[in-house]
Amino acid sequence: MIPQTLLEIRAHDGPDYKPLTDQKSWRVALMNYSHDMLPEKINRMQPHLEVDDFQVLLKGHYLLLPVEGGDRVTNLLAMIWSPISFITFR
Repeated sequence: MIPQTLLEIRAHDGPDYKPLTDQKSWRVALMNYSHDMLPEKINRMQPHLEVDDFQVLLKGHYLLLPVEGGDRVTNLLAMIWSPISFITFR
């Protein structure tokens, strides 16, 4: 076994989103299934106008709802995201 002085292993097997490490300008987090994230329960959207995200879907499926228009939404898009793929947000 590799000593903990050389690396740190973190996991999250509970529901919802959990940051695992925060650094000065980046974060690594895991997000698992949660009933609160079902499409019919969406009642608000949160803008992330200055974000440079990179996300990986390991299993399951994900409904991605990107928008165009910045502060004023001009176009709401939708796509089903497939497992073992990654998306870079711009």
